[in-house]
Amino acid sequence: METLAVVEVLGRRGEVVAREKIHSLPATIGRGFDSDVTIARLGPPRRFNSNAAIGTTANFASKMLRHAKSGDIVLGESARNQLPAEWQSKWTELLPTETCWHYSVSGKAYSLYRYTGRWSRLV
Repeated sequence: METLAVVEVLGRRGEVVAREKIHSLPATIGRGFDSDVTIARLGPPRRFNSNAAIGTTANFASKMLRHAKSGDIVLGESARNQLPAEWQSKWTELLPTETCWHYSVSGKAYSLYRYTGRWSRLV
């Protein structure tokens, strides 16, 4: 039977810890609660196929991209808060858009930021 897709389960360092072949459709791909994102390679072998990111983190990132313009780097509030304080003040700006996302405990709106800093080549 021809393999339609191969799903690789990656460890925290990107190593393949399991590989499953999908021989028929429909197929269901699950995600463990101890991992952030599941990446599946979809499509027949030796033909066009692509990677698909699946999971809460990937879903959220996809929705964040709707608020980005071409060339933008968009950060969620959690990612921004992990930057050094100087970077936060110098190289991030609040996006003037309502995301409709809120923290579940506090109810506070979840903001998105545009990262405006760029790496420059040292001479």
